[in-house]
Amino acid sequence: MVSKWMPIAQGYQGVKEFKGSENPIIMEYFDAVGHGWVKEDEVPWCAAFVGACLEEAGVKSTGSLAARSYLRWGKKVDNPSYGDIVVFWRGKRDGWQGHVGFYVKEDKSYIYTLGGNQRNAVNVSRYRKSRLLGYRKAPSITNSRTTVGAAGTAAGVAVQQSLDIVRETQQTFLGFPVEAMQYVGLALAGFSLALILYARWDDLVKKGR
Repeated sequence: MVSKWMPIAQGYQGVKEFKGSENPIIMEYFDAVGHGWVKEDEVPWCAAFVGACLEEAGVKSTGSLAARSYLRWGKKVDNPSYGDIVVFWRGKRDGWQGHVGFYVKEDKSYIYTLGGNQRNAVNVSRYRKSRLLGYRKAPSITNSRTTVGAAGTAAGVAVQQSLDIVRETQQTFLGFPVEAMQYVGLALAGFSLALILYARWDDLVKKGR
């Protein structure tokens, strides 16, 4: 199943920094994660891109411009799926610099990611596996607007179907409009009668002994 944010990220492919001016789309990435104070696209924006795509999909981002902040996001996985987050180190492994993007695929030597600020643009680029810091899978999104809306719709459909079944039963049982609870009452009455007859029969058998 494709992550909800991947179609969004794919739609941004080709967005790039402007020479001598600022790309307003990149500025929107910063604003989406709470850093509207950034006014130039020369500020590293890979984490802003990832965060903006997540937020647009209804998933909470880290809200940070630090790529390594995503090492604390979601759940660590060793075998990533398309759309999972991948974090690399820059400078040195134990430093603070990094790069973050969305996992696409990998081969023997490289990991391919869809990300922002990759050669100053949104594209799919490859990074050596030796630079990998970790893969992260999305946290539960049961409280997101999208999921709650879908659950509410599903619940509404289920209730409506139940009501339709009750109405259909009322209309077709022997041709008479009978309330659904009456069937329950009849079933309970029949069960109770069976228990009484069984107890009576058992008592008579014992007395016959």
